[in-house]
Amino acid sequence: AGALVLTNALIFTRLFPRHPSRTAEPADSLSARSVARYASSDYVASLFWLTCTTLLPVIVTSQAGFRATAYFFLAWQIGYSLHILSISTGSSLVVEAVTTRHELAGYSRRMFRQNLYITVPLATVIVIAAPYVMGVFGSGYAEATTLLRLLALASVPFSVVALSISVARVQRHDHHQLRGVRRDQFPDRG
Repeated sequence: AGALVLTNALIFTRLFPRHPSRTAEPADSLSARSVARYASSDYVASLFWLTCTTLLPVIVTSQAGFRATAYFFLAWQIGYSLHILSISTGSSLVVEAVTTRHELAGYSRRMFRQNLYITVPLATVIVIAAPYVMGVFGSGYAEATTLLRLLALASVPFSVVALSISVARVQRHDHHQLRGVRRDQFPDRG
């Protein structure tokens, strides 16, 4: 509880008051209609995003049963933690770039680079250590070693998907979010 109080004190007394003064341009004025339109489409897109990233364990349970799900879910939780990193850094990009859209390209490159600096080494370690990691939980869990390796490797290209969706959210391409990811949603490389 003490850490929570100290963290909030830091955020609201030091960090939060400084942020508007560091923003180069004022944020766009928002009408209730534009906020409602953006929030509703973002909410629907978030439901699809959540479904894509969390429905697989439910499908495995319904198709393979509870025993197979135990092996699957442990590998899923470990491998999915790398995917959550991309989602979290994407959320940070949205929060930072929505008020300074002119810096979206730079922020996007920086976010992607920082994400890969963490994701690639961790994915490599997980791929190498997968049999040992799964073996800690018992010999039966070794069957999920390949799945853990694939999930760890998939986290690297998933970084591109998370970046694209985050950029689309900043640019308010609400109808594109619902249709899927397109190449033109990436910011200029300039």
